[in-house]
Amino acid sequence: MWELDQALSSGHRLVPIVLSECDVPQTLRPFNPMVYRACAGDDDFWERLRDTITDKTKDSSIARGRTKTLPKLPSVLMPRTADVRAVLGMMRESRALLPPTLSADGRGGQHVVGIWGMGGSGKTVLAVMVAQALAKEDRREVFWITAGRQNRVLEHLADLFADMTSSHLPFTELSDVISVLRQQTRDKDYVIVLDDVTNVEHARDVIDAMTGRCQVLVTSHDIQVFRALQVPHVHNLKTFDKRASEALLLKKIGLSYALDPFDERRVMVDVILQACGGLPLAISVVAATVGNPEDVNALRSIARALKSHSPSTKEGTGNRQVSLSFDASLKALTPTLQRRFLLCGVFPDNVDIPMDVLTLLWRTEDPNFSEVESQKNAESLLLRSLLLEGGKPSTYRLHEIVRDFARSKLGDEEPSVHRHLIESYRAKLGSGLEDSWSDGYCFQHISCHFRRAGMTDRLMKILVSYSWLKAKLKTTDFFALLSEFQDLDLDLPESVVQVREAFSLSGRVLCSDKSQLGAQLLGRLSRSTNKDIIQLCKDVDERSQVALHPCLQCLTAPDGPNIRTYSRNRDAVLCFAVTNAPGSKRVFMGSDDCTIRVWDLKSCRDVSVLHGHHGDVSALAIRKDDTILASGSRDSTVKIWDVDHLILLCTLEGHKSSVNGVVFLEDGATLTSVSSDQTVKAWKLDALMESQASNVLLSGSPLTPITSIIWPTTKDFEIEAIPRTQLLSTSPTESDDARDLPGPNTWLCVSTLVGHTGQINAVCAFHHKGMVATCSDDHTVRLWDLDSLQSHCLEGHERAVCDVAITTDDRFLVSASGDRKVGVWDVEKRDLLHKLVGHTDVVAAIAITPDDATLVSGGGMDDTTIRIWKLREGDQVCTFRGHGGGIKALTIVDTENGRMLLSGSVDASCRIWELENDPKDVEPLPGHDSPVYTVAVSRVGRLAVSGSRSGELKLWNLHTGTKEAVVRNAHSRSIRALAVSEDENMVMVVSGSKDRKVKIWDVSQDAETSSDIFRSVQPSYLFERAVLRGHVGAVQCVAISQDSKLVVSGGWDNLVFLWNAKKGRCVRKLFHVSYGIMSVVFCKQSIVACARDNVVCRWVGLTADDQTKRTVVRGPSARWLSYPAVMLPNEAKIVSGCPEDERYRQWDKTGRQSCGNCGHPSGSVLTAIAVSCDGSTLVSASTTGTVTALNLTRSKHHVTHYVTHKEVVARSELKKQTSAITILETGTEGHAVFLTGDVQGAVKMWHTHKGADVVRYVKDRFEVLGAALGQITCFCNLSRHLAVSGSGGGTLAVWDVRERRRRDCWEAHDAVVTDVVTTDGGGRQTILSVPNTRLVLSASLDRTIKLWFVSASSYQPLHLMFLPRDCPPARRLAAAPNGCHFVTGSVDNKLRAYDANTFELVKEYPSDYYGVNCVGFTADGREIMCSYSGSFLGVWDFNTGECVSANRDNTERRSDTWCHFSAVVPTPSQIGSVVITGDTQNKLTAWDYVTGDVKHCLHVPNRKLRRCSQEVTCVAVTSDGGRIVSGSADKTLRVWSIVSSGENNLLCQFTFEHAPRAAAITDTGQICVGLSNGQVCFLHLKEPVIV
Repeated sequence: MWELDQALSSGHRLVPIVLSECDVPQTLRPFNPMVYRACAGDDDFWERLRDTITDKTKDSSIARGRTKTLPKLPSVLMPRTADVRAVLGMMRESRALLPPTLSADGRGGQHVVGIWGMGGSGKTVLAVMVAQALAKEDRREVFWITAGRQNRVLEHLADLFADMTSSHLPFTELSDVISVLRQQTRDKDYVIVLDDVTNVEHARDVIDAMTGRCQVLVTSHDIQVFRALQVPHVHNLKTFDKRASEALLLKKIGLSYALDPFDERRVMVDVILQACGGLPLAISVVAATVGNPEDVNALRSIARALKSHSPSTKEGTGNRQVSLSFDASLKALTPTLQRRFLLCGVFPDNVDIPMDVLTLLWRTEDPNFSEVESQKNAESLLLRSLLLEGGKPSTYRLHEIVRDFARSKLGDEEPSVHRHLIESYRAKLGSGLEDSWSDGYCFQHISCHFRRAGMTDRLMKILVSYSWLKAKLKTTDFFALLSEFQDLDLDLPESVVQVREAFSLSGRVLCSDKSQLGAQLLGRLSRSTNKDIIQLCKDVDERSQVALHPCLQCLTAPDGPNIRTYSRNRDAVLCFAVTNAPGSKRVFMGSDDCTIRVWDLKSCRDVSVLHGHHGDVSALAIRKDDTILASGSRDSTVKIWDVDHLILLCTLEGHKSSVNGVVFLEDGATLTSVSSDQTVKAWKLDALMESQASNVLLSGSPLTPITSIIWPTTKDFEIEAIPRTQLLSTSPTESDDARDLPGPNTWLCVSTLVGHTGQINAVCAFHHKGMVATCSDDHTVRLWDLDSLQSHCLEGHERAVCDVAITTDDRFLVSASGDRKVGVWDVEKRDLLHKLVGHTDVVAAIAITPDDATLVSGGGMDDTTIRIWKLREGDQVCTFRGHGGGIKALTIVDTENGRMLLSGSVDASCRIWELENDPKDVEPLPGHDSPVYTVAVSRVGRLAVSGSRSGELKLWNLHTGTKEAVVRNAHSRSIRALAVSEDENMVMVVSGSKDRKVKIWDVSQDAETSSDIFRSVQPSYLFERAVLRGHVGAVQCVAISQDSKLVVSGGWDNLVFLWNAKKGRCVRKLFHVSYGIMSVVFCKQSIVACARDNVVCRWVGLTADDQTKRTVVRGPSARWLSYPAVMLPNEAKIVSGCPEDERYRQWDKTGRQSCGNCGHPSGSVLTAIAVSCDGSTLVSASTTGTVTALNLTRSKHHVTHYVTHKEVVARSELKKQTSAITILETGTEGHAVFLTGDVQGAVKMWHTHKGADVVRYVKDRFEVLGAALGQITCFCNLSRHLAVSGSGGGTLAVWDVRERRRRDCWEAHDAVVTDVVTTDGGGRQTILSVPNTRLVLSASLDRTIKLWFVSASSYQPLHLMFLPRDCPPARRLAAAPNGCHFVTGSVDNKLRAYDANTFELVKEYPSDYYGVNCVGFTADGREIMCSYSGSFLGVWDFNTGECVSANRDNTERRSDTWCHFSAVVPTPSQIGSVVITGDTQNKLTAWDYVTGDVKHCLHVPNRKLRRCSQEVTCVAVTSDGGRIVSGSADKTLRVWSIVSSGENNLLCQFTFEHAPRAAAITDTGQICVGLSNGQVCFLHLKEPVIV
């Protein structure tokens, strides 16, 4: 019945089926209405069963209930109705007092109820009864946690999350699981029972994890626990009275009747009851010793024993009644059984003890003891309540009080019993403990026996034994392995500490993939000089079966200064603010996701998330008294928040562009903000009457200026008069709670200062003066005196100044600049004292320690280092490394645990560093200072070469990982392709770059060779032999022929060049049919090139032009990772979907971005968007089928749902993805009409005022106007009520929303219509005199662009243009405002402008980016804006063709991860002529480049990762195709094997700390990997085993 009990308490549906002629078991009788009998001739049995499973029954017995198994109740127990009713009353009363949503910061103990009682009083039984009542009567889900004495909080909470969500996440930090549980329970009303609490801190961790309306029921025998937790409702569980005690005793001994007053057993029963004191546990133990209730002598002997015994205070827990009962029960046993019970005292309490382990223990004193006798002894102890049934079959448990009693009886003998048990295990196993079988106990608890036995030296050796660690991890899990180290209350040797820290750092990896244990240890501990660690690494290399082994350390070592990492942020961390008061520190963190995260510095637990900004939060400042927080955002506003209540007080408006810095002055009443609009604003707390402020609030008119001030400067600089003094207060959109807070919420802008000529990036305040310092893109720092209204300019930097900070004595000012230098200025003298040089890229952030002795600087862009300097001397102390992206924010905090540094990065993490007087340097790992885009290895397998984004080229010894040569500026742009050839006579390297050049390098061993650009650490030099020019796009791939005489290169420009390596000349120029060539190889006498869209061109007969044949094979369709985008000409903005999630993003022409949520489900991606002409409404659709509209004019965006996610789930026909949207007209009441087209060609009309909140049924919210052939790909508007659509079938159609029908449809093209736009026609204005007529341009994949005259009733072709052969089909169109020109965007790197009258090419606009999503003109027609698929923005001057601005979205996918990566097997092998292609779903496809047929699909096991973490980032293959290497954005490198039988195997994998961007593998299994942070790693593929 154990399985049945588990099913009943699991919370899942239980449908009992009883076979004919069987009785219904007792356990199932409460479920009798749901019990079905399978009888012969029962025709409707299966019908009724199906109805039950498919929820067609109304029976309440299978409704919502418990989701985790509750402890089993005793078979005989007394109903405690009054106690259950009392606790239920407390639970319900407490629940009624809870607010609708309980935040993580305002909980206290109001959601906690306690049960307090002495040991053995039945607290657990009462808690089970209460839990059952809550599940049955209140329909609440109940989860059970047994706390106990051991520290298992992390494991308990991870299990709790798994039970709540039915999913397992790799939690390795307590703060992570608590934060996730807070998010999970914020709208739930769960009940968590926390039983047997002894440690207050452990209980507080569980309680803190519960938010929403969840409640925690705590049981403990210690009243101090409830006092420490401040529990307002505690039920005192008292012992049974005499009547209840007697009833329980008689039931336990088997008497079904009450004793007569004159029964001679009455006296003995009274003595027993008096000795037990009403404790259920004591009564149960005594009752179990009574064999025959009719035996008077037996009762008399038990009573006599209880009356005469007086236990010592050392026995058990000091509870006299329980000790008496145990002693009496023990005396009733035989001496042998007494001894065996006492031996059980060595086991931990409340853990399952298998029968085999009990037998092993008892055989330590009787080697001939049989298993049958052992089973009988265990059952005897079970009958006497000295043992309890375990949670699994054939297991037993010890109650905590029983264990303490047995252990007290053992006394000084206990350590020897532990040693005997260990020796029994060793004797059974033979060679060692690491070879133990999985008995369910040994690996989990053997270390406890080592500690209790005093064998700590032996335990320390085991904890650094790889065999033991591997076996334990395989048998248990990561939590059990980590607890081995956490439970040690000893001074640990250095080797154990290093292993423990290595486990902690690799916890996330080991939780999901245990097979990486050895590789992770090697990756972190290879540099250790500890002899035990050296032996551990040796054992890993010799014994491990993990196939991928790092040759050198490639992961963060465990002894570094990085204390911990906060990694729960979604996007880049941009700014910090930390409370000033001593004690607990609260961190406010601004991010790219428009939120401010609040978390506790000590515990790293989330407190809250502040929402309100509609752009990236770029600046934070907290007042000195910790009461007010100011935040600046790219939405051009400053918001003021209450720090204690975490609510918005007011919004300050006035800046015209992004607010990049905010700071409070020392007086706390002045706030300064700086912006990209080149202004500095000073705000003060308003002193006006409250009535005046109220009048401003009630007047719906714009805020008017009060004063106009011109501020003078100390330099000859004219300051613009800007009348911007405004009165601002709490708006109706902000929290109403703000009005109830003490103190003023109104701020007044008192001055606007102008002086900088570029955007202002940061501001800092002086500590003893009313001054601030600002820095700008104009290369200067300015000092502003807010009292005298003067400023002074500090010049000395050569590029934009990104950050400033000042010492506490106001003597020195420090500036960080894009010229890679840190400037230290003397404030009084206005002199630049010195520049600190060391960063390799932009210096983005700085911070100064409170004692003014140390300066910390953080690199931006490609420089991910943090450098520590002595401020006055200018000497560099050390360097911190670890971030995977540029540093955005730094702050230094003095805590009770010492000085700490917080660093925020583009990699979305915040790292906490130890910053004491002598900080430790983090040694650099081999690699480059910028991301590695390509690597290559020689066929011999001795050399490797790597290239970085900065154009640096390095040569490596593949076996030792040592650097042999380096060329700092091998190319002027990033190196994208490499190949290396090595033989006895020559080593040649070929490199291809984004600078469109191919270079050939010789490796020379001549020590006399020297040059300024060559820096060698060994006698090897890279000598530039030839520079090959010809490509007009970035070179993406190169290859060297077998004899090293020929070189082939392929690029984005669809060109393949064959070069003579010796002469450095072009032999052949070949044309690929597609753009973006990703791989090229020599295959015997032919060249094979594969493009990003899985199109392969193969050229055979390369010796002469007339004999060359090109074969084109199209492989499996490649997914183009574009996202919808539209251009807003009047605002000079592009609005687009995000390539990774459900949000939208706005770009202006300077590259500034802001993002927001459209109301779509998390994890979806936008498929179509449209914005109304006035920019007020954004309509979007997602991959889940949802459709929403967003009002962009309100300060708090309002989302209207037209198709909700719930409706899509319920109705499968709504799952058709919307592929195009257009907004047609705006009515007098502000109601718009929009059209949507889906992937099946249907066009629907919607009204914006008919959302899901107004119209109940989906079918009533839209009208179907008709359909077109194939998917609707695009729309354009003819008038306020007419629209034209293009389709995948090549048709154009006209839609009339007034008549609600399709007016016309015709075959316009022979292939997919990619875009349609309306134009004024340039010189054709006379045609447009007819109302409701327009000229329409359409583009198609048939390589044509057509001009049409379209009206409501007819259409007419006016012009047809065929694109030339070297020009790809136009995918996007844009017409100039005057109609004289139009621009096309294609898959190559060019925009092309044409004359609208002659259709002649006017100008080309080349770009480094590919995949145009959107192109458009600004309202004045002077500039062209373009959005690219890799999250890039380009702005061009239409007349000059000059690129005005080119910006990259650093928070999204990088430039080379949106396309497919491929590798071609150089020579046909046993698996054929194969191309290996990686896609965005972590899938590899092997397909035949001769036939185009797919042969194999290699897919990574499903993981719950964001879309951006599933991309294949690199692919490499051995020459015979036997091994395939793939890297993905989830930071994992995988090795695959394909056999001819069709089976494919994931051999092994290794997870780095940063994403692999390039990989190469030799036939002998040597692998070189380049990472996104610039590392170059070397791994060896050992004896592969299937994972």
